[in-house]
Amino acid sequence: MSEQNRSALWAVPEQLERVLATEVSLRYRLRHVAVGLVGSCGAAVIAVLWPPSRMRCRRVPRPSSPD
Repeated sequence: MSEQNRSALWAVPEQLERVLATEVSLRYRLRHVAVGLVGSCGAAVIAVLWPPSRMRCRRVPRPSSPD
């Protein structure tokens, strides 16, 4: 078997090579981590700032002062 034929057997199609490189790239992973963090922080802020409907602000009557 010649050297050319051996390399042809192990050749990876260019499109597959690109897909694999994208899949394992650090940039790709960091983008997903960043989106996850932003989503989690956004959900936490909404949970803290959004008042629950069952705990509405109620006016507490003031005790009357004797005159």
